[in-house]
Amino acid sequence: MLKIGKFVLGIRPAQKMFRVGSLSGMLIDTILEARSDKILGEKYFTEVAKSADQGVCQLSNIDQGNILRIDENNVVFTRDVYSNEKHVSIEKLLGEWRLLWKCLNGTLPVRDIRRIGIAAEHQFEVTDGTASSKLFGGLLVGTRPLHPGKLLLQYEDRRPMTGKSGLPDIAKDAFINVIHHFYDSELDTDHPNPRHINANLDVQKYFSPLYNGNLFDEVAPLYKLFQKEQTALDDHIKERGLI
Repeated sequence: MLKIGKFVLGIRPAQKMFRVGSLSGMLIDTILEARSDKILGEKYFTEVAKSADQGVCQLSNIDQGNILRIDENNVVFTRDVYSNEKHVSIEKLLGEWRLLWKCLNGTLPVRDIRRIGIAAEHQFEVTDGTASSKLFGGLLVGTRPLHPGKLLLQYEDRRPMTGKSGLPDIAKDAFINVIHHFYDSELDTDHPNPRHINANLDVQKYFSPLYNGNLFDEVAPLYKLFQKEQTALDDHIKERGLI
C-alpha cells in the first residue's frame, strides 16, 4: 500500500461562518486547553496564528505535522508527514480529530454542512525515466512527446446518492465525489520533488438536505469508502506500471 504523506479531513458548511473572526480567541483558548487530554498531549499544537479581520485562525506543530485551520468557509484538519518516515495511524488520527471537533463545535457551532471530505497525498519515486514521461505512458493514450514535462491529470467521479442516473447538480444534489489527481511531484506546492510522482485521492460527500447531526457519524462510513478507494488507487497505479 502506498505511504501517505499527508492526510486531510475537511468540512465545508453551506454558508460562511462570519463569527470566526470574533470568536477566534475563544476558539484558540479552548483548543489549547484540550492539549491536557492524553489523546493529544501538550505539544500537539505549539504555534498559533490568527487574523480576526480576515476570519482565519490556525494552530500547528510543524515538527509533528499537525495543522488545524479554521476560516469563514472551511474547517480543515491536516497531518503532514512528508518530512519524516512516520506511518500515519489514521484510526488514531480520527480519534484526535474527534476531540478537536468537539472543542471547536462547542465554541463555534458548525451548522448546515454541505460537504465533508477525506483526502490523502502519496508521493513515490520514479526509478526509470522522468515522472512526466512515466505518467504519460501509464495514463494517457497518444504519441508521447520526446521530453514531456510538468504533466498533471485530475478527474472527478460523481456518484448520485438519490437514485438519479444523470449527472449530479454540484450546487444542490446529494452525491459522492471521488477525485483523483496525478502529477509530476516537481509541481507540488508544499513538497516539490523531482523524479517523483504524486497520486492523490480525495473522497467527498455532499449533503442534501444539509447536515446538522453528529459529524463523526458521517466521517466513519466515509472513511470506510475512502479505504476502498485507496485500495483501488493502489491497484490502478500498479496495473498502469507507475510503481
